[in-house]
Amino acid sequence: MLLLWASGAYNVAFSADDNATSFFNDANSFLAKYVIEGCVDYHAIQNNTVELRKLVRVMENMDLSKFSHNEQKAFWINAYNLTVINSIIHHWPIKSPMDVSGFFDKLKHTIASEKLTINDIENKKIRAVYNDPRIHFVLVCAAMGCPKIISEAYFPEKLEAQLEARTKATLNDPSFIRIRADDDKTLISEIFKWYKEDFTGTGKSVLQYINQYRINKIPSNYSVSHYTYDWALNKKKRVDDLMPEIKDQPSSVEKPANLQEYTPSALLKKGQVEVKLFNNLYTDNAGFDQNGVVKESSKRQNYFSGFLQTAYGIAPKLNVGVDAILKSVSIDDVTSSPLELFTFENTSNTRTALSYIGPKIKISPFKKLNTLSIQSTLFFPLASDQQGQQNGKPYLSHDGYQWWVQVFYDQKISEKFRAFFEVDAITYIDRKLKKDNSFIDTPVKAFLSFFPTHKVTLYLLTEWAPTWGDNAIASYYSQVGIGGKYQLLPNLEIELLYTNFPLGKNKGAGTTYNLGLRFLR
Repeated sequence: MLLLWASGAYNVAFSADDNATSFFNDANSFLAKYVIEGCVDYHAIQNNTVELRKLVRVMENMDLSKFSHNEQKAFWINAYNLTVINSIIHHWPIKSPMDVSGFFDKLKHTIASEKLTINDIENKKIRAVYNDPRIHFVLVCAAMGCPKIISEAYFPEKLEAQLEARTKATLNDPSFIRIRADDDKTLISEIFKWYKEDFTGTGKSVLQYINQYRINKIPSNYSVSHYTYDWALNKKKRVDDLMPEIKDQPSSVEKPANLQEYTPSALLKKGQVEVKLFNNLYTDNAGFDQNGVVKESSKRQNYFSGFLQTAYGIAPKLNVGVDAILKSVSIDDVTSSPLELFTFENTSNTRTALSYIGPKIKISPFKKLNTLSIQSTLFFPLASDQQGQQNGKPYLSHDGYQWWVQVFYDQKISEKFRAFFEVDAITYIDRKLKKDNSFIDTPVKAFLSFFPTHKVTLYLLTEWAPTWGDNAIASYYSQVGIGGKYQLLPNLEIELLYTNFPLGKNKGAGTTYNLGLRFLR
């Protein structure tokens, strides 16, 4: 029994050591590959995220209970730097970590089974535990103002030597400690202002702390002030960065963008433009009665809706735009093809019209919920008698105003999975404000997205959409579907979606076929 226990203890210890060694070695290989002369090749990482995603998964599930003091310290330093890189890639392309709201203090990351912000890693897991000012020269926040990142991981067995080496290198770097001998002045990083207590905790002044690592000591009579922190991204310079005269000219080649990051809940950055064309074809030859029973029909109903949606980022948390809707309907024999609708004829059984146009506004109102946004669109009817009550033509759409209020929210599950939710309140208002022709729909949608690559998205959809009348549900439909998106070009995405309506009340029992195109610049 004792032998079995001892054997088990040995295996556990071996497993912990093995996990630690593997993590540090993999982190070392990754940094050696993508860190060049103190800068990170984010572009190369974004084009192949396999190694980074593997490291992120390991960090998420790492058990630190068997780690030694030095192993834990080295782990958290590497975890900080890798999490910063991963967050930059997650929001790529950006010019600074400050472009992302809450980058350091709001966005949560799973590290060693804990939900932590980047500031939490620094302040709660490193500064509060180890009380070592040298960590400020090895933690790299993705800004040019940070100490330079090195092309190797921090290893527990040589951590002390690495901390000493990085501190000496940084404090002797003339770009980090700027000496102006002509006017007896020293300019130092704002790091020494933000974390002053870390450097003066032993009774020394900031200048005394710096001088203990400098080869050429700063004279005590020199005045000390702080230069402005440079928040520009510490990215590896590429050819287009080094040739501004070419870069500033118009070019037909766009910089790569990860369109997966622009979910419906995401707002465009200032100056960005989005144009989306979404085409929906609905067809049925049956419907649900008031008891939810499917009733066959002798006719086939086909409805086409073409949505042209535009948006423009005027501020980090404010987008505006204009949407337009083209509608077409045909009522034909049950054996007819839904594709005949695309002749766009106007007969006694068919009708096509530019149905609605309306302005919209989208905001992200909550600082602590940066993946929640609210969009409001007011549609004005363009075609007359869209319900066909006067002209005897097929029903095209509601003949009045529409006010759409949509709440979007998405939640990251893992590097490859994300959940997205949408709750709407769509108010239909009669042109003449007649109550019997005004009502409200409240659709609720849920999506589960899977990202096999940075260009491909696969997703599942479910929706339940009740229509309210006289304080009760007058009708409803449920919808399920499967879809996919593919990034054809750096700024162009195509989307395909198929849905079916399995349940309903006073609604059609049909299917939809959808094709979307999205351009983002």
